[in-house]
Amino acid sequence: MGIIYSADTPTGVCPSLHVGYTLAVLSAWITRKESKLWKKFMMTAWAVMICISVCFVKQHSFIDVLAAIAMYTALELVINGRNIKLGNRRWGDRIDGKLLRDVDAMHYVMPLMYPNRCDNEAFMTMSIDLSETERYIHEHNKLHPEHRISIFDLVIAATLKTINLRPQMNRFIANQTLYQRNNVTAAFTVKKNFKDDGDETLARIVAEEGDNLESISKKVRDQIALCKTQDDESTDAMNFIKHLPAKHVLGAFARFLDKHGWMPQSVIATDPYQCSVVLSNLGSLGMNIGYHHLMNWGTNSIFIIVGSKINRPHFDAEGNITMKRELDLSFTIDERISDGFYYGRSLKLLKKLVENPTLLEAPLTEEVKY
Repeated sequence: MGIIYSADTPTGVCPSLHVGYTLAVLSAWITRKESKLWKKFMMTAWAVMICISVCFVKQHSFIDVLAAIAMYTALELVINGRNIKLGNRRWGDRIDGKLLRDVDAMHYVMPLMYPNRCDNEAFMTMSIDLSETERYIHEHNKLHPEHRISIFDLVIAATLKTINLRPQMNRFIANQTLYQRNNVTAAFTVKKNFKDDGDETLARIVAEEGDNLESISKKVRDQIALCKTQDDESTDAMNFIKHLPAKHVLGAFARFLDKHGWMPQSVIATDPYQCSVVLSNLGSLGMNIGYHHLMNWGTNSIFIIVGSKINRPHFDAEGNITMKRELDLSFTIDERISDGFYYGRSLKLLKKLVENPTLLEAPLTEEVKY
């Protein structure tokens, strides 16, 4: 020890390069897919002992070790920041979405200039020709009385297929940053009974690659049946929270977690405003379409309202009138997630899918010409 002390004087020791080198080697070991778990534990223990030993053998202080950890972390972020993975996620990803790292300048700057989702709502409407759609529903329900479908099922399935095939529609902005959502999800509200004081609960479905109209319709029916008999987890959580004190502190803490993507998965899994799209079937209440605002809470970027079926006159080139049965849809979209051209083509695809329901018999991931 005396020989070491005489040869290695305590000068130029902050930060400790021995600690910095050790952490770099440890990082390489624990990120190797080929490394077995026991080797990673062994290398971690070895690295910790090296970091401790420099304080005794190499005449370093604890401050030198802390400075080396800070130096290594900064260099790791600068050199490998885009490729750092935390489990299945890279540095900067959220539990519910992946950070978009190669967006154009406009979509990078817009969230910085316009940070609130409710300040960036774009409103659109669309009319659906129901002539083929209603014929399809009638024939399907006649052949499958035990698995009946509704126009709302068709709209949900068409929306989920559109989002699958048009991934920019599944983006969201949180904490002034643009993300690509990990899953394609849809949410809607279920009224337990049609009374003024009837309770409401929340339904949520997750689309899978093999889903089609039939499986989506079953998920919708199952969710509605479940919601009619019991509350969802979000409703149970809200019922619990309303009995707690310091509601403003709880609210501020929840908004902080939501902003940074640290909200527990159990909350995200049942919150409709953490979904790709929220739908409201006003037609089931005999109401026409309106516009529903987005929320600054959560990550939802699209809200769709389904109106009533109506007979509407149409004029041909000679002025002749024909009546068509139509369904109106209204859309509220966060305009920061994409551009108008992309929205327009996406709505065109959605319209084609609802007007040609046979296209929804294929999996959601199967391409459609439009």
